[in-house]
Parts: sequence; C-alpha cells; structure tokens
Amino acid sequence: MSAIPLFRRLRVYYLEAGLLEALWKVLKIAPENKLSLIETGIRAVRETYQLLTPPPKAFVEAIRLYRDGHRDYIDDLYYATALFTETPFLTIDYSFMEFLRGHEYPVEGVVITPEKLQDYTKSCRG
Repeated sequence: MSAIPLFRRLRVYYLEAGLLEALWKVLKIAPENKLSLIETGIRAVRETYQLLTPPPKAFVEAIRLYRDGHRDYIDDLYYATALFTETPFLTIDYSFMEFLRGHEYPVEGVVITPEKLQDYTKSCRG
C-alpha cells in the first residue's frame, strides 16, 4: 500500500536534515538541465509539509543510536525527534526497526510503517 494518499488526512512533518540528505544523493546524479526540478521539489516539500525542528536532546539521542551501531545519522535524528516530540516517524526501513528493538529502544507509538498508517489515520479521526 502506498502511504502518500493517506497524507491528506494527516499533518506530515519533515526535517531540514532530510532535505539535505536527499540533496547529497541528487547532486551526484542530477544533470545541469534538471536542476530547476530540484528547486521545484524543495519548494513543494516546504509548501506541503510542516517543518519540524529537532529538540537539542534529539541530536544527542541520535548520536547514541549512531554509536550503538546504526550508521544512518539522519534516520537516527528522525527517530529521536519523533521520540521527543511524540510525532510518529514513518519508515519502510524494517531493519532499522529491528535494530531499535534489538537495542531496546521504544518502537511502538514512535515508529509507524505504511501498513500501519491506515489504522493510525482512523485512530486520529476518533
């Protein structure tokens, strides 16, 4: 199931660090004549979704996750931000979820998968 159609029912957040991570990947492959699409995409994200600023303790918790062995600091920061702001983190990275469980980090109520998103949207409506 695609999660994106359900976004209209929710307030969706992004981190500026997530945009930066995407740009690091895009800059390696985007030809010069397509750079305007990058600007359009960034504008669309910023106009459609809500910016979420990680609290300082989320940066520290993300470092702990990284040091515990999960080597994607941006995902670690998304998770830690979700944990401290009580804003669920949508992911398809099941190995990250297993890592969290294996290291006894809370997952329930913090991380949500696309499969669970439909149930979540129903519970949000009451």
